[in-house]
Amino acid sequence: VKDVPAEQGLTPVAADASDAPAASLLEFKVSGESWIGVVDAGGAVLMQRRLEPGEFVGLDGTPPFRVTIGNAVATQLNFRGQAVDLKAATRDNVARLQLE
Repeated sequence: VKDVPAEQGLTPVAADASDAPAASLLEFKVSGESWIGVVDAGGAVLMQRRLEPGEFVGLDGTPPFRVTIGNAVATQLNFRGQAVDLKAATRDNVARLQLE
């Protein structure tokens, strides 16, 4: 906990890692407009929409996930905290992959 002089009117803030939000199974960050579609093991559509530059989305569900990414070069994907290389799954700047 940080010590902050009371006269500043600030409340001490805990720097405990347990206060941080838990990471999601799938995390998308885009540097340019991109379209993302994600379907989980049960066939539920977890996401199917366009993301704007700078947007970050975290998703949880039941793997395996079927993922489609439009504008793959502008999209970063993490699965279980690890970066996913989209190059091998990309054709004409659209990535299609299954993550288990």
